[in-house]
Amino acid sequence: MLLVSELETIIELNKYAELNNKIYEIILMIDVGDLREGIYFKNFEKIRYSVDNIMNLNNIHLKGIGTNFSCFGGVRPTKEKFDILIDIKKELEKIFKSKIEIVSGGSSGTLSIFNKVEIPKEINQLRCGAAIALEIGLDDKPFEYLHQDTVEFVSKFVEIKSKKINGKWKKIGVCLINTPGLKTEYFIPKDKNIEIIDINNDYLILDITKSNKVYYLNNKIKFYLSYGGLLLMMGSPYTNKIYINKEL
Repeated sequence: MLLVSELETIIELNKYAELNNKIYEIILMIDVGDLREGIYFKNFEKIRYSVDNIMNLNNIHLKGIGTNFSCFGGVRPTKEKFDILIDIKKELEKIFKSKIEIVSGGSSGTLSIFNKVEIPKEINQLRCGAAIALEIGLDDKPFEYLHQDTVEFVSKFVEIKSKKINGKWKKIGVCLINTPGLKTEYFIPKDKNIEIIDINNDYLILDITKSNKVYYLNNKIKFYLSYGGLLLMMGSPYTNKIYINKEL
């Protein structure tokens, strides 16, 4: 199932579906304020126009509508925001006399508020990546009843030296990351006494002064990853991925 918002893209998808003798199911994305993607909810005529055109495509099936929360604009899931999406669903069903089966009400952030906000019964799908991969939800806060140690990034020290920083001697470790686009906030050292100083090109620079463990050259250093870090790493051709099955 494809999440799309541009009619031009949907028309192109229809062409490929026809060539391959397939029916592509789509969810039309509606922006209720987060700004990341979707037709802006107040522009109902644009939504209606898009759906009208979609209904005339032989190889596209409009399976549902959906929205994003807590992504770009930081808009949080609320009952009022859900109601906007549900009202659009009902209005479209009334106009086109066609059932919209799915109302996709966000992602892991929505999962976080299940016991705090009334989730309307019409919201029947969530797209949970962070909750599945890292067991975290809204504001990257962990679900207390789940394990967060699901993913590790492992590197090796390529240099360990004593260096003077701001008038104080520090033990500085440098490890190779070899993946463009990474940020310091993507990494959480498993050794809680290690502090991340900076990322420079292919290297992660660490203050290991306070660590209770003695590290040597070529020793492994392990980190947990934020969701942003996991997304970048999983899509990077520079990162080796190892999958481990663990019985509960």
